[in-house]
Amino acid sequence: MTSAEGKDGIWAVDEFSGALYNRESGLMNEENAARYLSTRLPKTVSARTLRRWRHQGQGPQYSKTGRCAWYPRGSLEEWLHLGSLVDPLEDAA
Repeated sequence: MTSAEGKDGIWAVDEFSGALYNRESGLMNEENAARYLSTRLPKTVSARTLRRWRHQGQGPQYSKTGRCAWYPRGSLEEWLHLGSLVDPLEDAA
């Protein structure tokens, strides 16, 4: 992992996906969460797909601050390991 200190805190880069996440909280925004998931799944997951899943009550756990959705890195991994991605990926295009 590579780290960089930004104005908003300390950030780390996932070496496999290149996704940027907050080292202290493990949170990543939807663009980085999509990148993270796309490198671990057979299909590409876009930020738009994550928004649709949120609207449909599917996908990994997230929290919102204002209009921004944040995904804990651990919840992305948990979601992948639980296999709850089968149905949502059928609609991912």
